[in-house]
Amino acid sequence: MKPKIIYVDMDDVLCDYKNAYALAAQSNPDIKYPQSQIDFYRKLKPIDGAIEGFNITGLASGTYMVTLKKAGYADQVVTISVNDGEMTVLNVQLEK
Repeated sequence: MKPKIIYVDMDDVLCDYKNAYALAAQSNPDIKYPQSQIDFYRKLKPIDGAIEGFNITGLASGTYMVTLKKAGYADQVVTISVNDGEMTVLNVQLEK
């Protein structure tokens, strides 16, 4: 069976990119691309309600592999188990 792929954009969907960018640009006006600085993406704050509101439902019971990719960060592959009727919380921290 071909795996299903779900793409989720972080920038201004789950995380407050716009305000973090503005603050970083104001704090360091000599840096042309503040989002290129170490830990910029790691320090993004979630948008109010985004974490609680993001749920994937309807998955059959089983074991799934979740792959996370972000330019400049090491790819992460996490295995999770899903049981019908049970909520699974996945917290992953990307590493440089």
